[in-house]
Amino acid sequence: MATEIIEVTDEDFETEVLEEALPVLVDFWMHDCEPCAELSPVFKSLAKEFDGQVKFVKANADDCVETTGEYGIEGYPSLQLFVAGEFVEEVAWVEGLPTKDEIRDFLTGHLEGGDDDEEGEEEEEEEE
Repeated sequence: MATEIIEVTDEDFETEVLEEALPVLVDFWMHDCEPCAELSPVFKSLAKEFDGQVKFVKANADDCVETTGEYGIEGYPSLQLFVAGEFVEEVAWVEGLPTKDEIRDFLTGHLEGGDDDEEGEEEEEEEE
């Protein structure tokens, strides 16, 4: 079965992203956005690689005006990770687009429970 990337609008964002059991990586994009077009094959490739572990969703800014406003999306493309109905983190990049390896590492870190350091800090505070 081919990996499906879901296209969402404001009407189905809650159902497809916020109510999803799997982590969801959302690609907020715009027509006539060259970096968005450049990122698209990377997004598709990673969707195949993480099939069954992460749901991949594309959200066109023209169809998701309310959603982009709610999440403060101002630049495109913007890759946002949602887990258990909550925004977790944006894939960050400083210069150019994030590479496939950078996005893979970002997702792998979250799938492997990248918040372990915070738990350790809380335990240390309780001991004091």
